[in-house]
Amino acid sequence: MSDVQPGVRPVFDFDGSLDVAASMWSLATSLQAGGKTRHEEWDTALEVWKGNVGDLVRTYIEDDKTDTTNVINVLQAEAKQWAELWAKTVDETNRVLAAEAREVLKAHRDSADEGFQWHDIDDLWDKGEKKDDQAFDIPAAAPIATPQSPSFGRPRKPFANYERQADEMVLDGYLENVPPY
Repeated sequence: MSDVQPGVRPVFDFDGSLDVAASMWSLATSLQAGGKTRHEEWDTALEVWKGNVGDLVRTYIEDDKTDTTNVINVLQAEAKQWAELWAKTVDETNRVLAAEAREVLKAHRDSADEGFQWHDIDDLWDKGEKKDDQAFDIPAAAPIATPQSPSFGRPRKPFANYERQADEMVLDGYLENVPPY
């Protein structure tokens, strides 16, 4: 987590990206359905058109089938990529939220050290140990699952919610939206 900086949250349209993915998948499904209807019409056309014109129609039909299949495959692949990008960005946002929580905990402990009283000598060794970077470990959020086709439904509450409790930082559940700074 040392390479993730607090406050540098990814800029991303979390809702819009999954809407785009679902729309792309829906368009691909519509193209598939339309292609099946056209195939029946093409079979009829090939029965009627013979000779050179029939060969030309057959070439057009094969080109259309290939082009339609390619467009469908690209739309579905792009939709899946949008969903994968959504999941990666949620995970990155959660890493940044953990880095922010770490900074909050550091600031709290630093301000607590400023008020140190010598009669708290029993706590001296504990405070010294907490200065160690490992003592600032923040629990990581669970990786988010990639939304799946055809709906690309957004998982509920994907964003980590960190809360300071006494002298520790805990992962206090998840939120529907990215928490404010």
